[in-house]
Amino acid sequence: MTTPRPMTQQRHRSNLLTAAMLLFLLYALFPLLWLIVSATKTENDLFSTFGLWFGHRFALFSNIRQVFSYGHGEYLR
Repeated sequence: MTTPRPMTQQRHRSNLLTAAMLLFLLYALFPLLWLIVSATKTENDLFSTFGLWFGHRFALFSNIRQVFSYGHGEYLR
């Protein structure tokens, strides 16, 4: 039979595991954040502003319109 670990040692291990999982979560969600922010920029803002912040003009809806009207609705077919 094994002896149970002291409560402080289990809590310390659990805190380390939680911190590691939070780091992995941030690492996994980072590309999604970048994609959402980049989708709201104009083409000029995409290359002239900081990558993780919004551009001068909010262009999400015009970007979506351009995607679905490209090639006479090629992406809708």
